[in-house]
Amino acid sequence: MLPPTVSVVVTAYNDAKYLHESLVSVLAQSIQDFELILVDDGSDDDLSEALAECQALGKRFIYLRQETAGDAAARNRGIAAARGQWIAFLDHQDCWLPDKLSRQLAAVTSNDAVGMVFCQYRKFGDRDGGRSHPAQSPSGWLLPEFLRRNVIGSLSTVLVRRSVVSGQDWFRQDLANSSEMELYYRIAEKAQIKFVPRILVEKRVHGSSDPSNLLETHREGALVANELANRLGDDADPQIHELVDARICQHLLGLAGAARHCGDRKLSRACYRQVMKIQPLRARARLGWLGSWV
Repeated sequence: MLPPTVSVVVTAYNDAKYLHESLVSVLAQSIQDFELILVDDGSDDDLSEALAECQALGKRFIYLRQETAGDAAARNRGIAAARGQWIAFLDHQDCWLPDKLSRQLAAVTSNDAVGMVFCQYRKFGDRDGGRSHPAQSPSGWLLPEFLRRNVIGSLSTVLVRRSVVSGQDWFRQDLANSSEMELYYRIAEKAQIKFVPRILVEKRVHGSSDPSNLLETHREGALVANELANRLGDDADPQIHELVDARICQHLLGLAGAARHCGDRKLSRACYRQVMKIQPLRARARLGWLGSWV
């Protein structure tokens, strides 16, 4: 059997009712040149109903179960089993619109320099009337854009050319919240990225971030930005280095604020001092440092 064009990797941990809806959205794609790989990360829920929907795919459906190890490990296991030229990811709580894969493939098939394509998404049950995220984005060499903001927003929107990422462990398992952004940085360093300005994904959003989670998110964000700076070296475009420094400071300021909210004034002050070393004129850092003593 010839390998499929796309390998769809879905990782699941409980939430059987949402998983069923997600898998049905994959099966309803307007092109069927894909295989579906479901990695069950140690769910306690009964997933039999969701699995039954996929049996019609025959050998194009692969079900893998493992002890709970987290999203990064589950995704890496799915990638290791994949045979497609392109890898697509779908969170088990999200859904694709029927032409998601067809429109993304049509946008990249004529350009071998493109290593990843992403699209817009809307939130389930959002009060904003189905507003698109992101509202807009350029295409091309997007490392500067990624350093300004996380323009992608949802892994469920991306389609990655397999050859642009080396090895099978794409996602860093030592990063609880930043493994996706770290992967985007590595892809953006070596390949062009295409944006499809069309809503092709519906993303389910739950609750809001708590300060303890923000601590880890900003800590990891500063770490991966530092690693990027080291990979780029001194020969990189000075503008890129300025953007990397700004990204590091953005995360340090976020970490300082979250630390102060959690009562860790020592960490908060240390972060503000670090920002002042990188960007001495950053008024927010000076004011934050002074305020941390009050």
